Amino acid sequence: MNLNTELLQKNLCKLMCSEIRVIEKNKSLLRVETPFYFPDGDPYQIYIKEMSGGVIRLTDMGHTMMQLSYENDTDKFREGTRGILLNSIISEMFINEEGGEFYIDTTMDNLGLSIFRLAQALTKINDLTFLNRARVESTFYDDLKESLYKIISADKIHRDYEFPGMIMQRTTQLIIILKRKMHLFTFSEYQIKIRRD
Repeated sequence: MNLNTELLQKNLCKLMCSEIRVIEKNKSLLRVETPFYFPDGDPYQIYIKEMSGGVIRLTDMGHTMMQLSYENDTDKFREGTRGILLNSIISEMFINEEGGEFYIDTTMDNLGLSIFRLAQALTKINDLTFLNRARVESTFYDDLKESLYKIISADKIHRDYEFPGMIMQRTTQLIIILKRKMHLFTFSEYQIKIRRD
């Protein structure tokens, strides 16, 4: 490799440091500005609190959950698959959570890495919003379609087929025409019909 690693490291440090600022909010709280933003453009809220015994607490002060609450029922982040994933993120990233506040207790020596670790955790937590019903439903059908096209030619698949005399409240249907037999598969509220002529 022909890259000058010293120069590369110097430039990266200069670039990354220029994106981070520490601003005094009050006598006991500092705010850390980072280049990390939520999808709506709001910056991540990361604060520094000095704790006893030389411990420094990095915290979002509950802002992440508040941000998620604008378009999500945050109680759902504590149950089922989302709850398992949230607990997994907390465990993997070595962060703590109390009353909707995510935080890391660290030292001055590990402050930089801890800021990035907390920001990464907040990103993963925000990504749980991709598990809402509309997105999951959409990707399910994309994955199903892709899998079906691997085993059945596209000209034998008919989407949004309406069965004669059938009334459905939600109609996302897929018909696969094979030979001789008709099969009907129901996925939750959706139906997929495989027909053999």
